[in-house]
Amino acid sequence: MNIEFNNSRYVEKESNMSKKGAWSLLSRGWSRLIMATAALSLAGAVQAADIVSVHALQDGTYNVGDEIFIVVTFDDFMKLNGDPDGEVGPFPYLTLDINPSGVERRAEFVALFGTDFYFVYVVKPGEFSADLNYANKSSLKLNGAKIQDQWDMVWNYFLQGLPEPTDPSSLAGMSDVRIETMGISGLNSVDQGNSVNLVIDRGGAGTSQLTVNMIYPPQITGPSPVYIPAGSDSVSVTVQGVMGTVGPVEIRARPLGYPANGDGDIIHNISVVGLPPFLTFEDGLTQLSEGTSGGSYPNATSWTVKRWGGSNQQPLVVDLSMTNLLDPQVLNAVSIPATVTIPANQDTVSFTVVGKDGAYIIEITGTATDYASATRQVQVENINPVIGSASVTPLTVTVGNNVSAIFNATDVAADLAGLRGRWVWDITTQESTTNALNNVAVQHSYSEPGVYTVQLYVTDKDGGMTKYSPDWTVTVEPLPYIELTGGETTIAEAAGGTYANTTTWTITRWGAGANGPPQVVNLSIAPGGVAKVPNSVTIASGASSANFVVEGINGSATATVTATAAGYTAVTRDIDVRNVPPWNIGATVGPLNPIEGEVITAQFSADDVTADIPNIRGTWIWGDGTQDANTMPGAAISHTYAGPGSYIVTLVVTDGESQVQYTTQFNVEVSAGITLNVNIPANGAEGLENIGTGSITFDPAPSRFAVNTATFISAQFRDSVRTVNVTATPHQPDANGFNNYHFQFVSDGISEANGQPLAFGNDVASATVPVSLRSDNNAAEPQDRNLTVWFSREWMQGDNRGDIDGDGLTDEWEIKYGLNPRSVIGRNGGGGCPTGDRLPNAPYVILNPSILDPDGEPAGGPFGYPIPVTETWTGYAPVGPYFNNRLQFRGQTLDIWDDDFPGLDPTMTDSNGDGINDGWTYYFWANAINDTNFVGRAYDPETITGSLVIPNATIRSLFNPRANNLLPAS
Repeated sequence: MNIEFNNSRYVEKESNMSKKGAWSLLSRGWSRLIMATAALSLAGAVQAADIVSVHALQDGTYNVGDEIFIVVTFDDFMKLNGDPDGEVGPFPYLTLDINPSGVERRAEFVALFGTDFYFVYVVKPGEFSADLNYANKSSLKLNGAKIQDQWDMVWNYFLQGLPEPTDPSSLAGMSDVRIETMGISGLNSVDQGNSVNLVIDRGGAGTSQLTVNMIYPPQITGPSPVYIPAGSDSVSVTVQGVMGTVGPVEIRARPLGYPANGDGDIIHNISVVGLPPFLTFEDGLTQLSEGTSGGSYPNATSWTVKRWGGSNQQPLVVDLSMTNLLDPQVLNAVSIPATVTIPANQDTVSFTVVGKDGAYIIEITGTATDYASATRQVQVENINPVIGSASVTPLTVTVGNNVSAIFNATDVAADLAGLRGRWVWDITTQESTTNALNNVAVQHSYSEPGVYTVQLYVTDKDGGMTKYSPDWTVTVEPLPYIELTGGETTIAEAAGGTYANTTTWTITRWGAGANGPPQVVNLSIAPGGVAKVPNSVTIASGASSANFVVEGINGSATATVTATAAGYTAVTRDIDVRNVPPWNIGATVGPLNPIEGEVITAQFSADDVTADIPNIRGTWIWGDGTQDANTMPGAAISHTYAGPGSYIVTLVVTDGESQVQYTTQFNVEVSAGITLNVNIPANGAEGLENIGTGSITFDPAPSRFAVNTATFISAQFRDSVRTVNVTATPHQPDANGFNNYHFQFVSDGISEANGQPLAFGNDVASATVPVSLRSDNNAAEPQDRNLTVWFSREWMQGDNRGDIDGDGLTDEWEIKYGLNPRSVIGRNGGGGCPTGDRLPNAPYVILNPSILDPDGEPAGGPFGYPIPVTETWTGYAPVGPYFNNRLQFRGQTLDIWDDDFPGLDPTMTDSNGDGINDGWTYYFWANAINDTNFVGRAYDPETITGSLVIPNATIRSLFNPRANNLLPAS
């Protein structure tokens, strides 16, 4: 039978049917189709197709892993789930009857060809079947599938089903299929009395435990049942040949669930091989005690010697001997007879084994003619000695005097001569006397006073040991002496250290007179200055001791205390005085957030004992790999970090003997900082010779000044500073007597209009401008800034106005009227004044009081509104030609309307012939007589008409461009 896998289906290529009937399935299918068609035509209906047979594709014996192909044949061409090719699920399966029972075995569907459904089953470990069949008539399980004939009639597994399992057309009836998976391997012979190992396997690792019942013949013994564990394929079984009949036998293994008739038994043939005649020792004990009492085992036991093989028709004499396996020289460890006789027609005889001397292992051997000898071991237990009596006297002695000790013990006769005693005189030190003889006294003396526990141990030659109980207590009294005890031997030089500053010691007198009259004990200590003790202490009458205090003064050192008293040997004791590290340490470090290059300052304070205070020093560990050592308390020490970063500052304080780290560490965060550079131009900058001076202050104050001069300041601030208020204060007056004024601030951090000048009036004592230390686009990002502060100085002392270009025209007037306060060229400076007196110039003036000026005041004045050249104003109404010299002031006092000049009409007369009537000249507070220093032509833009009288006081108060302060006459 050949099966090939083709298009997901198994195809039967060649058929070799079984002995129980083979015919052509294909011809049978066509004949049924013809019959069904005929029946349909005759009856008008057709019954659903039915199963006609079940067979295996290949007969034979199958083992683990083999595939068994099974064919279920219908009497018509069939469909599965409407598919004639059987490729559409779900798929049916066939349940098989396989041992062990209790587990469903499924043959899975693989293909449909016409009338035949093909199923396959894979043999698993431990399975058996004598003649494979399905379980019952309903063993073809649809599993949700639908089986139909070509007429779509549905096959009913319950009503129709498979042929009965006993039917000739069933699987067992049509095929001869046997499943065998179990096996036994191992030797095929075993000697009587010996054992061999057999292996039972189930052909592979199973998923569950398999129970196997073993069936042994009388000549073999072994365990039953045995178990093959889950996950294993085999189990080892040890079987033993039984003394008696020899010959070939068989061992059967029957797994649980296999047929009870033995049809599935696994058989192993084995021969039991006989042995020549031999002897054995049986029964009785193999452990004895050497005596009749006091042991763990009996002193005697009864053994049996047995003969095997040969004839028992005659008596058999057995010689007995023994060997000491531990000490061949000891020959009397047990007692046995020299020979025993097994009577005729009997196989056994008994004898007694008696323990005599332990602890040994004795091998007893039995020998007889024509028989193999028997050997057996017996262990003899040693019995410990029995101590009848023991004594130690006296129980109170003085140092150097003896105590006497003796014991009496018994044991078995073999051990009596070897009894030895071990006297332990001091259980603390285990000082001992060994090998003390039974009933022989030993002596011992003590060199030190005290209370001692004495013990006795008695051993025999075999190592058995007995401890005597109870122990003895021996009191050893001292010779007269004094002793320093109690308290601590380590103290501190002061309170607050690891150790206490003081300790209490005891001076004790021992021996004769220990509780006698008062005793004065003198005390001293060396070296001095480390600790102190009283000069003496008195032990009261009837007392044996007195206390005194040892106090530490200065460590670290060891001092020796010496105690002396009349009639006693001097005694000493050391006291170790430890240094106390400095305490009450305080420390400051600041600032904790400096900028790079900024100096931080640290200092500390500490307390200590008086002797150590001069030695207190501190070490500042800055956390950047540097440190400053040997710093004095209270002394400020400075440190500068080379670069930004986080640093931990640690202080260690020492007093020269010990040191301690200050509990607080300081976290210093050093940043790169933000720089604000301030330029203060000096006289001569940009060609200006009238630059003023002043001072600059910052709020908040800088962390440090990289540069701080009169003309340039480089101030550094921490990253956390967002805005700095810069205050400029002009010098009033300066070193040369001139007053100074603000001129302007120029900074890249003031406004978006970089360099926008800011002018300040003459009444401002100081001025402040905020400077942002952040970038324009990111308020969180620090940015260095630059600021220029300009100061302006008076042109002449006392005019109270800044004039930075020194042209005689005040800065504020020039700025107000659009002139350049930094230039002395043309109309911006003195050159624009016809008189050359450096007074302000303006081109026009409006006298019409009905017109309002740009400030909302009447333009007419009383004397008109001067209009700068650069100003555009709709109220401007020119009434004459361009006029250069508008607001002159020479400083000369004239009263042109008093009696000094009778008949002079200032509205008409031109006294100096300059082309300007005197009224206009006086209107502008000029000199109407002097025409010197005039340049170019001067025109009268307007004639003052009418009988206008201008009082001198009005001219002086209202038309003085120097704020009512007159200058000296020129």
